[in-house]
Amino acid sequence: MTHTVAENAAPTVSEFVPQSVEQAREWVLERVSLGQSIRIRGNGTTGHCDPISLEEGRSIPVSTQDLKTIHFFDPDDLVAGMQAGQTAAELQQLLAQKKMQLMVNPWYPDSTLGGMVSANISGPNRMNMGGLRDSLIGIEYINGRGELVKAGGKVVKNVTGYDLTRMMIGHLGGLGLITSVNFKVQPFVIDPHALFLETDLQNWQNAVGLLQSRRIPLDWMQAVSASAEGNRILLGAGFSGNPERRSRIVNELKDVFGEKSFMLADDDDSPEWPCLPGKERFNGFLPAYLDHWNINQPGLHLQVSLPTAEILELSLESLSAWDPRMIIHPVGGDLHLFLRDEDGDRQKKFIQTFLKCLPRQSSNIRMLRSAPEVGFEQLGHFAKPPGYSLSCRLKQHLDPEELFDAPYYRM
Repeated sequence: MTHTVAENAAPTVSEFVPQSVEQAREWVLERVSLGQSIRIRGNGTTGHCDPISLEEGRSIPVSTQDLKTIHFFDPDDLVAGMQAGQTAAELQQLLAQKKMQLMVNPWYPDSTLGGMVSANISGPNRMNMGGLRDSLIGIEYINGRGELVKAGGKVVKNVTGYDLTRMMIGHLGGLGLITSVNFKVQPFVIDPHALFLETDLQNWQNAVGLLQSRRIPLDWMQAVSASAEGNRILLGAGFSGNPERRSRIVNELKDVFGEKSFMLADDDDSPEWPCLPGKERFNGFLPAYLDHWNINQPGLHLQVSLPTAEILELSLESLSAWDPRMIIHPVGGDLHLFLRDEDGDRQKKFIQTFLKCLPRQSSNIRMLRSAPEVGFEQLGHFAKPPGYSLSCRLKQHLDPEELFDAPYYRM
């Protein structure tokens, strides 16, 4: 496939979708020789707001969505390797044939694996099973000189050379075009269940704090806005194991949640709660919630990363008037905020209100969707995570010609 750039004042750009790694490398080398920048995307599920539009011709989009070759899958060694255009759903289907899973949490089922690594996607499983940096063991990418770089390996224990594998996690398309990834995978957990509690914005943090203090061995924890109306929160805590172990955990959970809580197995559904916390944690959890809330396309989507202690100090009651929707991963520090309102001025006011809720100055906020006039500057210093200046220096070293156009590095 080819790209086209008009020569007149208003250029139009079509996306380049390589059919092989070699074709992708040749195309990148051509962009290097022409001095053209490129914008990397997988399936476009993980947005990142950018004040400079692709339609202005500043960069040429390239997608890895057709790179789908499976390199290997060894259930005995608990490893799998494939090209970066494979989606999360496709990989989980492959692994399920051998009763195995990738223990990270995609936001969308059609998120590409390369996109998940680039954006450092995480979710409720990070509480007990770790994040992407704990599952990714090898990577292949094309750097800013058009060279094919391989790092890590095909085995879990690999300590040779610099840790370029983890360097590429969360680079947001600024350091290279990911072409292949190798993961550590794990068997299905034994008989997963969860206990749920309906609560409100004032009390859910108390329950989470008590769970933390008791050190109950949970697999995951997730709190979500309970319905399309109101400020109710549905808190879920997942666990697994043999009947004796599960019984002990349920007793401890009910001491915290009380008798109003209810328990379900992973495969069970609830007529009263069509969208339960943790339900789609392995296969893309955002679409089910957006459907449940009747949000076809959120006007504003913020992802906030902050320590668990600070999540428990958040004062979210002041947001009630805005009627936002929330997905909260209390352990691991992850909060998704959605606002239906597409008006830019109201989005700016909402952001100002939310920033006042943050108990510390160490939080990091990613703006994943917004009105065109709402940019990074609305987030102030919260847009730049700890180590941001180091990330920018790393990009200057590895991509001095700024071949990879990533708005994250222009804040």
